[in-house]
Amino acid sequence: MCSSTSPNFTLTARKLPDCDHLVADALRLLRSDPTTICTAPLIVRLVENPAFSFFGKNLGIFPGAVNLEDHDLIHVILKRRFTPRDEIYVIGFTMGSSKKMNCILIRLYWLIARVLYPAGYKPQAKHFSWFIAGVAHGMKFGRSDIALIKANHLLDWSVGRVRREFIDLRYIDMYVGGTTISRG
Repeated sequence: MCSSTSPNFTLTARKLPDCDHLVADALRLLRSDPTTICTAPLIVRLVENPAFSFFGKNLGIFPGAVNLEDHDLIHVILKRRFTPRDEIYVIGFTMGSSKKMNCILIRLYWLIARVLYPAGYKPQAKHFSWFIAGVAHGMKFGRSDIALIKANHLLDWSVGRVRREFIDLRYIDMYVGGTTISRG
């Protein structure tokens, strides 16, 4: 997660790719904006990215670990921008869609992120409700474990098709825009 204090953070003003875009075009659009490029610190990669390991092993504590390209595609699928609250929401949704999250894992992730993540990646306390909402919405609206998404296998799919495959589309109508989540 990159945050607003990171020099290479936010795509808040630009419109996200819509349903008609191909995944390849959506990812190219995101990559064309240098503010969306993020190189996360090792602790973040160990916790959130399955490709990074420490002594040959990913921490593997939390469900929902995805690489950065797949994470960016999940932003597009969920119609979430790259603000700090959207970042933590997307992480929560990805974890929740695994159907393996519980209160202990929720609290453990939040503790690790709040204590061990460096400035610029550390979620703010006021965004905890967004993380919880993401986990709950992932559990409710994820058709399957969204962490299994592989952007490089879906490049010729439309964003709309990927949405239909991985999430219940009622989610888009009910929750995009954050009106059902407390402000923060």
